[in-house]
Amino acid sequence: MSFYLRKSIKAGPFRFNLSKSGIGVSTGIPGFRAGTGPRGHYVHMGRGGVYYRATLGARSQPHPPQPTKPTQRASAQAFRPSGVVMEDVTGSTAFELQPTSSDDVVEQLNGASSRVAWGWWAIGVAFLLGLVTLPFGLIVWVLAAPGCAWLVLNDRAHKTVVLFYDVHDDHSSWFDSLVTQWDWLTDSQRVWRVLQSGAVTTTYQFKTNSGAGRLLSRVTGSATTSGPKELATNIAVPSIRAGKAALYFLPDRALVRDGKHFSDVGYAHLHASAGHTRFIEDAALPGDAVQVDHTWQYVNVKGGPDRRYKDNRQLPVMRYSTLDITSPQGLQWQLQVSRDGATAAVAKALSASPGPQIRTASEPKVQQIPQRNSVTKPRRPVSASASAPPAARSGLVGTRGANPASTATASEIPRALLTRTPTRHTVDGVTFTAIDIETTGLDPSTDQIVEIGLVKFTADGTVLDEFATLVDSPGSSLGAREVHGIDDADLTGAPRLDQALPEAFAFMAGTALVAHNLDFEGGFLAAAAAHTRLSLPPVLGLCTLQTSRRQLEGRAFSLTAMYKTATGGWNEQRHTALGDARAVREVLLWLLRTSPHRLYLTQAPPAAIPVPMRQCAISCRPVGLSRASVAELLDAFPQSPVVRIGDPPAILQYQAVLTDAAEDGRLTYEEAAALTDQARLTRLTGTQLRQLHQKAWEAAFPEHSSDWAALSATDRKEMYLLADALGLTDLADELRHVIEASAEPPPSAEARYLQGLRIAILGDHSEIIDLRKEAESYGARLAVNITKTVRWLATSTPEATDSRHTTARTLGLPIISPAEARTRLAEAIREAELKAFERQRQIDEQLAQRRQREAEADAYWRPTWRSWELDYDPPRQPWGD
Repeated sequence: MSFYLRKSIKAGPFRFNLSKSGIGVSTGIPGFRAGTGPRGHYVHMGRGGVYYRATLGARSQPHPPQPTKPTQRASAQAFRPSGVVMEDVTGSTAFELQPTSSDDVVEQLNGASSRVAWGWWAIGVAFLLGLVTLPFGLIVWVLAAPGCAWLVLNDRAHKTVVLFYDVHDDHSSWFDSLVTQWDWLTDSQRVWRVLQSGAVTTTYQFKTNSGAGRLLSRVTGSATTSGPKELATNIAVPSIRAGKAALYFLPDRALVRDGKHFSDVGYAHLHASAGHTRFIEDAALPGDAVQVDHTWQYVNVKGGPDRRYKDNRQLPVMRYSTLDITSPQGLQWQLQVSRDGATAAVAKALSASPGPQIRTASEPKVQQIPQRNSVTKPRRPVSASASAPPAARSGLVGTRGANPASTATASEIPRALLTRTPTRHTVDGVTFTAIDIETTGLDPSTDQIVEIGLVKFTADGTVLDEFATLVDSPGSSLGAREVHGIDDADLTGAPRLDQALPEAFAFMAGTALVAHNLDFEGGFLAAAAAHTRLSLPPVLGLCTLQTSRRQLEGRAFSLTAMYKTATGGWNEQRHTALGDARAVREVLLWLLRTSPHRLYLTQAPPAAIPVPMRQCAISCRPVGLSRASVAELLDAFPQSPVVRIGDPPAILQYQAVLTDAAEDGRLTYEEAAALTDQARLTRLTGTQLRQLHQKAWEAAFPEHSSDWAALSATDRKEMYLLADALGLTDLADELRHVIEASAEPPPSAEARYLQGLRIAILGDHSEIIDLRKEAESYGARLAVNITKTVRWLATSTPEATDSRHTTARTLGLPIISPAEARTRLAEAIREAELKAFERQRQIDEQLAQRRQREAEADAYWRPTWRSWELDYDPPRQPWGD
């Protein structure tokens, strides 16, 4: 038990109280006493044994945010103790951020917010004092009223910082646009700020968190156009508040607030990006949100409902917009907005700041001016009049990126030519990187990269590595979407530009960067580097379009035409970044290989200096399947030796689909489509996905010998069909060679129709034997032992009492006659034929389109080498590029 000394010391009308909690002071008259101490301010009144005591402005313990709201195929239900480690994602607070501006606006705001408002305290004390001294209290109120009014006005004057902005030129239109676009947020029903985030890494966590890939802790926020109460200004102030923190966007800076402390961040240091997320919501659904799917409170490994739970309620999967606002100094705000598509315009407006161009006096000074009326904030920005006092105008002087120590600026990519004139720089030993990008539009100053594909290779054609990912840059124009086919929904979960670009730059560093129209790719790379405050990597640019037009005679030099010239075929992955980058590689190799004279570089590529790189979470775009085999799917992903961690829950789901497919020995069209949808979510390369397919194939045939020639024809057929369906082309080719060497007929398409059907056919009558042969010819699996996986049993002796008939009765399996079995087989075959017919119709349509293109005059697509190269770029023809 601890002891302490409590003592009171009087000094005139004041009493000082010494206690274990600290020192307090009070004053008053008999029957009423007011004071302050370590636990807050208080009043105490009463006589004759009846007393009243109240603590005013006591410090209440802040309620911690409710942990866990899952997202990214995530769930919003309450956190379960499943071992998910939550990490803070709020970045630096205003206490930790150093102001980026040189004036004293932040200092004055901090002083105003920390000042005690004595006026209201005086009113409270005067009211209570008059109340306990009635009827003489009326005199107290009359005498105290003027002093209290003066104190309130004085507090308002000293707790208000006045800023008058005189915004001109493009900065005025930019800020006006920002305020206009802010309506997207203010009109949204719900805004949240993410405080904590934790990755789901185990199967148990995945099952008990509704299939969540990540758990989030959120706090409800709001978006307005009214600034902090300490600021009086002549413009609207776009603002975001969440708990005790807030962001306020002024024309020359963004104010950051935590509690009563302010800091600021210049727009040159601010980065904003928008996107979308899938969020499983269990709270009240916002009316402006879009539901895109559903899940359950408890899920199984495949994402379906866990049947072990009775009250396993269904939860909606909502599509929310996201807005990330960050700075190199540590600012980090992750926002979710209920209104779909509400953040793209806001992020674009924030990113389009032309830099501080606000007219201001040479020594900007913010005055604290007494105010007698409450400050009102107009909905639209209004420029201060030209007659406004210069001392009342505030802003920054300078240009964007004026501090070279803090910001790396982009420069143009140095370029070289391929020439027949011998130089010291041969292509031998040069490492090339073919690049293609898809964008939201054609203007690098306003549009952004939405997909990037890279192929690193040598002059002899050896592919060293590949890299590809979508980039979370929504807002593609209609024309751009018609070209590349990327909708904003496809960008869910894709890395932001500032996450993908460092790895892409490290990938291409020290190589010759090859593009078909380098002006386009180079312009967007330079703009992206400037936007993310990165330096362009050391590369040497090389344009195959420029080379083709100088070296070749022909009518068309587009990438499509040159790929047709180089390979004789058509690029089936056209307008996917990786597919077009691979096409650029083919064009360059064809130029090097078929040139009548050896081609040289006009200058040497930079030295291959390793560049530090951190992997980003790639999100690759799969191509559509033209058949049930997923070979095209695996080929559409980067073929890379780099091992990526990927997304563990998504990988588990991908493996679950593979396991189901391998167990019944086939891959249906539905399963192939499910693999296509799930492949992007795994964040793995094509090489890693192929390894998963190899393991699934091996698990399906664990006891089969590697001596395939010693296996039965049926076993070899099943192994071949599954390898072919899983896209394991090398393995399928080896098995096919063994089948051909054994003089066996190759498996027909019909041999896959009934591979998911397991039945039992008992007896040795001719009708039974014919039925068994027909079922095997269509791929049905004939069971030797009767288990619950058998669909039905066909027999000519249904009353038999042997073990197989008895087991079928025990399991409740249908026991049918050969005639009924033949009817069921016919129905199953007819259903499979209809599916195969529909798929074949799609394949035929694709083939017809391909033949129509191939029917064009071959000479049109086949340019010839000029007798000599041009030393200038010939004028472009309207049909040529």
